[in-house]
Amino acid sequence: MQAAYRIYGTVKGIPAEALARLRAELPFDSVGYTNGLLDIDHEGPWVDVDAALDLLVAVMEEGGWGGLDVIDNLEWQITRYTLRPGGYSSKSFDLDNVMDSVRPN
Repeated sequence: MQAAYRIYGTVKGIPAEALARLRAELPFDSVGYTNGLLDIDHEGPWVDVDAALDLLVAVMEEGGWGGLDVIDNLEWQITRYTLRPGGYSSKSFDLDNVMDSVRPN
């Protein structure tokens, strides 16, 4: 059976000293950290993504960046988040038409 939600992301600019807190507080199945990149992986039930993103952008250093894709298999939708220090934005797409947003006109 396919997981209800799949979440994948990478965040650059997370200080190493914030890592223990993030691993304890982030709701994702897997949080890895290599060479200054935080990798996120989750396949399972719904988690509070907004609270997790608030935590990530609060500790992100100047010049940091990131992206997180939340794939909702129940609603057949993907929400793509773009992270920057202090905030984030998002766009949602139907999974059948996700490539429409990246095609040239």
